[in-house]
Amino acid sequence: MKNSLLLFLVFIILTLVSCQSKEEKAAKLIKEEMYKTLYDFSSYEPIETTIDSAFTSIYRDSTILVYAYLMNEALEKANEYLDNTKDAQSSLEIWAGSYSGYGLSQYNKAKEEFTSNLDKAQEYMNELRNILTPIKS
Repeated sequence: MKNSLLLFLVFIILTLVSCQSKEEKAAKLIKEEMYKTLYDFSSYEPIETTIDSAFTSIYRDSTILVYAYLMNEALEKANEYLDNTKDAQSSLEIWAGSYSGYGLSQYNKAKEEFTSNLDKAQEYMNELRNILTPIKS
């Protein structure tokens, strides 16, 4: 039992020690490629190796994914309230020329629904703008 635990710990330590950073991996690949192509490889000395943004993906960046999720939610809610606003506008147009008490109450109800949905849609559009502000800067 102790031997297997010791072997496991040695394996973990070797695994951790053998891990290389992206810069180290890139430097190793460059060194191998230069060895193949340079006439005088011993004269080659790398100045600095940094990983460019070309090696990163926006699909794995958690910050971008959070912003995308928040923007999607705000946009869906804004579209939902805009659709409700269109429905209320249709009701407004139907009841606009009515002179009966029922027609006027339906008109006022549709007007309140229109105003309420439009205000909520504007709130979500403002939220969307607030989410976009840190991304633009």
